[in-house]
Amino acid sequence: MESDSNSNSIKRKRVIKLVFIASFCIALLFVISKAARLCETISIYKSNNKSSSIMFSINIGNINNYDDPILKLYTNPKTKNEVLDFFSAITNSERVARAILDNAVAHNMRPSLAFAVAYVESRYNPRARSTNRTGTLNSGLFQLNSSVYGKISEKSIYDPYQNARLGIGHLQEYINLNGDEFSALAAYNAGITRISEKGIPGVTFRYISEVSIMEHKIMNFFIASIALSESMKL
Repeated sequence: MESDSNSNSIKRKRVIKLVFIASFCIALLFVISKAARLCETISIYKSNNKSSSIMFSINIGNINNYDDPILKLYTNPKTKNEVLDFFSAITNSERVARAILDNAVAHNMRPSLAFAVAYVESRYNPRARSTNRTGTLNSGLFQLNSSVYGKISEKSIYDPYQNARLGIGHLQEYINLNGDEFSALAAYNAGITRISEKGIPGVTFRYISEVSIMEHKIMNFFIASIALSESMKL
């Protein structure tokens, strides 16, 4: 019995070590890939005032040319429920998880990006409300602003699926318009008019950083869960 116990303990340690190594390697490859793209970037800088705000555009190539593991497994009927369970645990709500996953698929957006934005915006709270400096109201999962979505009913704005549909769709429109996620996230957070007139405010740089960090955490956690799963294999 003691021998069996020691053997099981060694196996568990090996599994944990393999998961750690796999997660580290994937994260490293992701960072290297991003860095390589940025090295090929042509950046256009334009100072608009004496503040630290800078308006610029970054072209990181075709961001949709990527075989996303979450999309791949969620659109597979055999593994869809496991992906849903994973994100239900993260968001503490199956309804919220399904709303974000379904709309990410519909708009061909990386779910990890969609979940990262929703976390930074509302901490996955469908009833979240905040007021920005212009006095307009931000509501729901993706903090839809009343200046753009003021005519949407209160029932729809606080419905996770409808809010995710509008929020993810809005972000995807910015991505298609600008050709890169940095500019899209800046426009989503600060507003395209604000950026066009005064550049990107410092708080928006922090917002983009938070989204990026959160997306990396989500992806690392998800890859680790794949390594431990018997059925979620790519």
